[in-house]
Amino acid sequence: MMKDIRIVLGRNGIGYIQYRIQSVQEGGVVKAEEPLKPEATIRIQAEALKIIFDQNLGWIIEPIRRKEEKILKLTPQQRKILKILKRAEKPLTQKEIANQMNVRPQAIWNSLQELVKEGILVRSEERPFRYSIADYEL
Repeated sequence: MMKDIRIVLGRNGIGYIQYRIQSVQEGGVVKAEEPLKPEATIRIQAEALKIIFDQNLGWIIEPIRRKEEKILKLTPQQRKILKILKRAEKPLTQKEIANQMNVRPQAIWNSLQELVKEGILVRSEERPFRYSIADYEL
């Protein structure tokens, strides 16, 4: 299975694909690179693509990781917070979220901060802070 796919369109006009792949012979994950053929089709599952220009390599196209990959690493409390915000019609305050979870607002502060730090939630600028689910992980 290919992992960490990135497409490089070099300054020399030649495109190539870089990826990591599970290798039976090497006994683990190895890096690989191969030229792109003009008729090549590459299927990449991503919410968006990041395009970067590198002085040495040229243009690089990378998929942005899907939020679902991060959700697998969430605590039960963080999952509950996301479930509440997903159903909400508008951004909610810490107190509103805590009330729906039947806990004190202080009990979810660390979870909210971690979700904001990871780019899964967005926090409003004005007080009282309101939280909503981010559109993309950038």
